[in-house]
Amino acid sequence: MLRATLIGTQTLIFFLLNLVLPIGILPVLSYPTTVKPIPQDWSASDLVEQGRAFYTKGQFNQAASTWEQAAQAYESQGDRLHQAMALSYLSLAYQKLQQWFDAEDAIAFSLKLLETGSDLRDTPDYQHIQAQALNTLGSLELALGQPDTALEAWQLATEIYQQLKDDIGITGTLINQAQAMEALGLHRRTCKTLLQALNLDNNCDLS
Repeated sequence: MLRATLIGTQTLIFFLLNLVLPIGILPVLSYPTTVKPIPQDWSASDLVEQGRAFYTKGQFNQAASTWEQAAQAYESQGDRLHQAMALSYLSLAYQKLQQWFDAEDAIAFSLKLLETGSDLRDTPDYQHIQAQALNTLGSLELALGQPDTALEAWQLATEIYQQLKDDIGITGTLINQAQAMEALGLHRRTCKTLLQALNLDNNCDLS
């Protein structure tokens, strides 16, 4: 009976993960032969948005280059908070490029900047950026085969999103937690966390 229940739970987990996660098909990356230069008068926030556009299109090299420029622009302005945000995005681009050391350096510097921004800790802007950085850290740790560390990062991110009453952030980080739990072999917790993320009946006792 226990084995049958476990198999039923794993089947439900498989179904839920396929429901909430994109199918793992690598995007076709198309890079233009000539890249239009970014205007020199663009603001740091313009660079962040352009980086997002590149990232969404699968143009991760361009995204990394643009977010690096954004981080430098924020640094020149003395804006450590948004510099940390840009570095968090930069780490995501490096992860897509499988440049793991660069990804680690970027997110480590991002988190260090957030630690020094203690005077802004109570602001929603700080909390959102901190949650984003923790989300990025979790993604990196899972990719590097450290699901336990990834889970800790995503749990902290979920707590912040709960304080902010950010339903989208809560759902996303719960789904991320479930991925880490599944990698750790915590099938029942994975199932319950996915059901919580989807606001479904929290019953994983299948047989």
